[in-house]
This record gives sequence, structure tokens and C-alpha cells, in this order.
Amino acid sequence: PAEGPNPPAVAAALECADRLGCGLPPVMLKAAASALCTGLSGGDKPKSRKGLAGLVGGGRPTPRFGEAMARSAARGADLAEVNRVVASKLIENALRGESGRQALDEWLWQLRCTWDGIERAAIDCGLEELLVERLQQSGATSMMPFLSALPGWSKTLGLTAQVCGRASWGRCSGGSQHSAPSTSLIAWTLRGSLLSDQAFFQEFARHVGPILSQASPEDLARLLHTFCLTLPEPLFMSSLVVPHAEAIRARMAQPEKLGTHLHGVLQALANGGGKGEGVVRPSWWRSLVLRPWAREMRTLTQLLRSGPSGLGGRAAYVGSMEAYIIGDVGRVWSQPLMAALQFAHRHPPPAFLRRALRCTLRQRRAMLASDMAAGRALGFVAWRLGQRTGQHIEEEGVLTENVGLPLASVARLMDEEEDSSLLLTARVGFLEKAYRRHGDVERVALLAVLKGLRAHETGRSLLRRGGEGMACITGVVDIYVDRITCLSCLGVLAQFKKAFPG
Repeated sequence: PAEGPNPPAVAAALECADRLGCGLPPVMLKAAASALCTGLSGGDKPKSRKGLAGLVGGGRPTPRFGEAMARSAARGADLAEVNRVVASKLIENALRGESGRQALDEWLWQLRCTWDGIERAAIDCGLEELLVERLQQSGATSMMPFLSALPGWSKTLGLTAQVCGRASWGRCSGGSQHSAPSTSLIAWTLRGSLLSDQAFFQEFARHVGPILSQASPEDLARLLHTFCLTLPEPLFMSSLVVPHAEAIRARMAQPEKLGTHLHGVLQALANGGGKGEGVVRPSWWRSLVLRPWAREMRTLTQLLRSGPSGLGGRAAYVGSMEAYIIGDVGRVWSQPLMAALQFAHRHPPPAFLRRALRCTLRQRRAMLASDMAAGRALGFVAWRLGQRTGQHIEEEGVLTENVGLPLASVARLMDEEEDSSLLLTARVGFLEKAYRRHGDVERVALLAVLKGLRAHETGRSLLRRGGEGMACITGVVDIYVDRITCLSCLGVLAQFKKAFPG
């Protein structure tokens, strides 16, 4: 760039050099380190969005900064000054508490996810010593023995979380019992930056007995949910449930004390424990976890089948959906729930699956891991609908057809009330993370199908006739989504199936 090299330019140049197998002279590595320092300080343009000068004040990380840092470190660049400033910014944002949490999380996400090799740079950052020093100054050292046993990057994240919370994590060690952690520390520990570190959570799970016993229902649900997302079934059971079986059993034996968060706790345990063979489960697991969760699943199935019309209106339906305070039923139970709702009468054609996977993977590869859109769902839909004439759709009776349409979650570009009489959504999500779902992939796919029907004169006529006309429409809609289907979208699919029984 005309104003000088910036972190994105450094990352791009080093990526080209890596692909070509080129060596770089020391002067270029020195220039790369200098550009990273300029990016951290904002250079001569403190208001420029290219720098990280505003990070402590809530600004966002520079795109590809973590990648530039990792590639420079891998080639032997001297990043001592960069490491010092990065550590200072992490600590300053951590000590700002809630106001600095978003900036800190975005910065850690940039470091963690931009490039797989970032661990090599992170371990050399010198963050650990600075964080330990700051922890000792604040007196929050109860987790130091545990953190010191973790690998470099996990230790850095754990220390950062400890600085942010400045409280005990509730570990019993050496005969001394520490108090249960604060809500803010639990919330910080379970931020997205840590979720990809399985080793961290496996070790953390071994020391959470007091948390499981003393945490509020909301914090208990959040903690179990995060372990469920992070640890596979055998590790979830062996690292968390079996060592703390009595603490979990005591909480589950009094479901009334969990209140509205019972759904979240059951969902986490039922998915974390899974249904697979060869996994050791406590003797009370079936009576206190699986049977209560099965009852909730049956109630939810009936709610989805009834839809807004069966519950007396949209307000009652939306209220019932949002009362679950969970976003979905989890990866283990989504397929059984869809089978109970009879969404699929056949397996998708192999040709459709190949096209869907190729298209979705191409879109994923084009995204930066640090891009906010990378966390949203992508999908693919194909359909062929016609007017019922006997048992088949005659070629001349085809109303709308599409062999493949790529999709993405586009809530900001859509009207929440579009076709809400047919496809009503609800704000669902885990605990406080409830979002509008009118732009989710599944609903976008069905709206595209309705648009295709309206483009045909006969299709418009059948839709105007309401239930009688829509019952005459038959065919197949195949939808592929690369994320778990949420409760709202399950409801939308059930409403579409009810409106178009053919």
C-alpha cells in the first residue's frame, strides 16, 4: 500500500512466499516485524481502521494480523516488541471487565483461528510471564497450579481468563477448598476463543466439582453446554460426569430448583452423554437424564406438529417455543426428532448431496475464519413441484423446479413478516443468545420454493385457494444445511409440511 506495509499486506506477501517456497532476506523480515508494530500502534494515522490503536477502547483486530504474526515467527522474525504490545493489550482489555470483553474475544479469535500454525507464534509471545505477573499483583493465584500444567496456548488463554475474572475457579487442591467462581468468570471462560481447545476443557472438567454443586441454574446450563460442544462423548463422560457423578446426580434429582434452565441442562447432558455403545454412564443416567429429556422431546414434537394454528395463534406458539431457552436439541437428537416429525420420506439423491457439499465447501473456503459470517450457516436447496394428477407429476404439470440453489443466512436482508402466515419463526437460542430466525437457511430455502410457485400462473392460483389448493401441490424439496437445525426452523419445516401435505 502507498502508506506503507500493513498486517494484511504482510500476511499476503508471506503467504505467496510460502507457496512459492522462497527464502526471505533479513531486511524483509525486519520490515514485516516493523509493519506489525505499526499495525498495533496505528502508525501516524491513529484514526485509521487498519491499526489496532483503538483495541483497548473497544476497536476490532486488524484482518489477518494473527496470520501475519504466525508466518513471520515461523520464518524467524524478531517479534519481541510485537509480543510485548499484544500481551499488554490482552491484559488491559481483560482488566476492563465486561466493557473490554468483546474486544478481547475478537482479538483472541483472530490469533487462534486465522491460521493453524498460530500456536508456534503464541507460545513464543511471552504472554505467560506477563500474565502471571499481573495475576500475582492482583492476588488471584488460586488456579496457578492447574494452569501451569497446560500446554502453552491453553495456558495463555487460561491465564487471560483468570486475569479477566480475578476470582477462584472453585478448585479443591492440596486439602484447601476455594470458593465457587463468579458468574462473570464462568461466562468469560466459556467464550468462543476457548471452544476449540479440547485439551484445556478436558483438564478443566476434572476440577469443576464445586462449580457443579454451587453454580446457579443458568451457569450450570452454560458450563455443561460448553463441555458438550467441546468434548466427544467418551471424554465428556470420563472427564466430567463420572468424576463428579454425585454432584450432577444431586442437581438432577431436584429438577424444580433448575426452573426454566432445566431444558438447557438436560439438552447438554443428553447430547454430551450421547447414545453410543461402549460409553460408561452412571446407574442413574437413564432415570434422571434420558427419560426426562425424552419427555421434553415428546412435548416439543407435539408443539411443532400443532404449529400456530393448533395452539390458538402466533403469540401462544412463539411464547411456547421461546420458553425452551435452547437453540436446538443438539447434534445427537436432531435426527430422531426430524424422523418423529416425518420430514423425510426418502434419502436425498446422491447427486444432490454431491452438488450441495461441493458448493458449500467452495463457499467456506472463500471465507476468512475470522470473518463474522464464518459462523453462520450455509446451505443448498433443490426442488421439483407440480400439480397432482394421479400419483405422478406429469412433465407439463411441473409448476416450479430448481436443480440447485446455494443459500446463506441473510436475516438483515429479509423482512421478518414475509410469508409469516405460512412460515412463522420464533426468537430462539441458548440462554441469553436468542436471535431472530427469519433469515435462517431452512426458511430462506422454503421462501425460494414459494417464490417459484408464485412465478407460475397455476401455482399462484393454487396458493390463493388456500388449504384446498395447496393440497393439490405435490413434489420434493431437498435441503442441505451445514449447521444443526434450530427449533424455529424445525417449526418452519413442520408448518410447510402441514400446509403442503403432498
